[in-house]
Amino acid sequence: MATGKYIGEFHTGNSAQAKDFNILNMNVSRETLYGNINHRFLQMIDSGAVEEVQNLLKLKYNPALPVMKAVGVSEIAAYLESQSRQPGASAGVSERELTRSETINNVSRETMIQKAQQRSRNYAKRQMTWFRHQLPKHKIDVASFEEAINLIK
Repeated sequence: MATGKYIGEFHTGNSAQAKDFNILNMNVSRETLYGNINHRFLQMIDSGAVEEVQNLLKLKYNPALPVMKAVGVSEIAAYLESQSRQPGASAGVSERELTRSETINNVSRETMIQKAQQRSRNYAKRQMTWFRHQLPKHKIDVASFEEAINLIK
């Protein structure tokens, strides 16, 4: 207990330290956030996320491990499983050669992307709900990093 205070004292506001700082809460519109999430997942796919999950699967990690529960891993794994069941899938066709609309045994690349993006958006929504209920009343909402920097100056 580095502060000499119990955590409950911070939650009830009985500590002077709890009032000696401001909390900046990044609060962008849901539309902007979801657009950013969708774009970021596509960047991850283009940067080799499918190959990364493929390598994880080869290591046969326990599915209960946190790395295997990361957002997008199960969706990509299902896609790869469908690809491996496809006749001729082992013929050397790389992930990058497949188009988004190409269907592979019930799990298309597009479906995989849509499901992973949806799961990421759901996670972000849970985080927003948690922050809304956890942060103190005296938080300051900001819409951008630049706005936060200007307030700090």
